[in-house]
Amino acid sequence: MIINTEETGQTEVIVSEAQSEGVDLIAMATRRESALARGVLGSVTDRVLHSTSISILTLYSGEIHEFNRTSGGPKRVIVPPDGSTLSETAIQPAVEIAKAANAEIVFTEILRLPFFGVGVAGIEYGAGDYPGDYGIEVQKKEIPKYLQEFIDEAKMAGLNASASLRTGSPSQQIVEEASQIEDSIVVMGSHGAGGLKRWVVGSVADKVIRSAGQPVLVIPPTTG
Repeated sequence: MIINTEETGQTEVIVSEAQSEGVDLIAMATRRESALARGVLGSVTDRVLHSTSISILTLYSGEIHEFNRTSGGPKRVIVPPDGSTLSETAIQPAVEIAKAANAEIVFTEILRLPFFGVGVAGIEYGAGDYPGDYGIEVQKKEIPKYLQEFIDEAKMAGLNASASLRTGSPSQQIVEEASQIEDSIVVMGSHGAGGLKRWVVGSVADKVIRSAGQPVLVIPPTTG
């Protein structure tokens, strides 16, 4: 069962209804807002995301019609595992979506840089040329090995699978990867952290939802 709701709904009502009905997915239409407004104040979509263990599919109203030109599904599934157990929980759903839509699946990882700054949406990793190695060369060797296991499993399932290694802000790089091909979908986990730190700093999933021009399916922690 799917709950389809507008962003004007109340967080408590949406979460309560979803839990009482035992739904598998909450689908929410959302809209672009300034990074400051949503990064600090949050939105109903943000609050629902951090109040439930049910997966959430977010779409902008301007993009909902896009899949009507296709066979009913995405052409490309972007999944960004980062070595954490939480991020890897999104892999199986991403594979299932790719299989159902006969879509390509791309495992995207971002090099971790030791530089960051504070922006209007929270803390962001920096990018650019810096003196020293800071473990970047090690990452360039280890990340492809890490992703290869997922690629092999996806290919065994009959999928066209590949890896993409990027450098910079994780949220920005995920959005850019998804924007390369129309009719893409991002499937990712969310840490589900609450409180003031969450609203000021935000998570990668929050920022991807705010910035992506494609649907984003978020898999929250099963413990809620």
